[in-house]
Amino acid sequence: MMIYELKQDEFERTRPFFHPLAAYLPFCAAVLSGTQPGRIWVDDPKQPTAGFMLTRDVWSYLAGSPQNEAFNNALQNAISEREIVDEKAFGLLLCCTEAWGEALTAVFPHPPTPYKRHRYLCHTFNNQWQDLLPDGFSLQQIDHSLKSLPNLPEDVQSVIDCCGPDDDPMQKGFGFVVLRENQVAAHVVVDCIVNRLGDVGLVTEEPFRRRGLATVASAAAIEYGLSHGLNTINWDCDAQNEGSIRTAEKLGFQLDSTHTMFFVKFVQN
Repeated sequence: MMIYELKQDEFERTRPFFHPLAAYLPFCAAVLSGTQPGRIWVDDPKQPTAGFMLTRDVWSYLAGSPQNEAFNNALQNAISEREIVDEKAFGLLLCCTEAWGEALTAVFPHPPTPYKRHRYLCHTFNNQWQDLLPDGFSLQQIDHSLKSLPNLPEDVQSVIDCCGPDDDPMQKGFGFVVLRENQVAAHVVVDCIVNRLGDVGLVTEEPFRRRGLATVASAAAIEYGLSHGLNTINWDCDAQNEGSIRTAEKLGFQLDSTHTMFFVKFVQN
C-alpha cells in the first residue's frame, strides 16, 4: 500500500509542500490549520513527500513530488474506485502545485479541464450599504434563531452547527442571510479563517436574483469581519463570472492574482 490517510494532528507534516497552495487558497490553509474539516492522504505517513487534500467533498489539492509512481497509481485507484471521494460526486475541483501541472495524467487518466479563477482582496471597507436592502426583505446575522426555518442552505446550517454561543466567530466563521418572510433569499458565509483572513462565499436563490441582495449581505459580512478582528477578506471566483466580479469590485475588492484550477470529471461506470 502506498497511500495513507493522516490524522488531523499529523497534517502539519504536509505543510512544507502544501504551503505554496495555502499561501493563496484559504480552503487549503484552513484544513492545514484545523479550522476547516478536511482529509489528507500521503505517500509516507512519517515523512511524506506528496499529498492529496480533500474538503467539502469536491475541493481538492495536490502537492509535493509527482515522481512517486506507486503513490500516483494508488491515488488514481482510490479516486476511480470512489474509495476516498463521494460516490455521488460528479467530479473534483482541483488546484495543484506547479510541479504537478504537467503530471496530472499520472493520477487522472482523462485530462482535467483547466480554467482561470481570480482572487480579490479587501482590507478596508467604507461602503454605505444599509439603505440598499429592498422593501419586503430583512437582514439577519446567522445564529441559532434560524434553525427553525425550512430548507436552510447547507453552509448556513454549517455555521449554526459549528458556532456555539461561547465560540469566537472570528475563528469558526460567521455570515448573514437576507430573508423574505421565513425564506432565505440570499446568504453570505465567511469561513476558512486563518491568520485574520476569511474567505467569503455567497448565494442568491434563483427567484430573488438581480435585486442586489448578495451585495447587501456581502457588505454586512465584510463590515462585520473587518471591524471584529479580521484584516483581510478573500473573494475567489471564476474568471468568466462577470456578475461575481462586478459585485466584488462594487464592494471595493482589488484583484490580487489569477490562478489555474482544474475540473476533474468522473467517468461513470
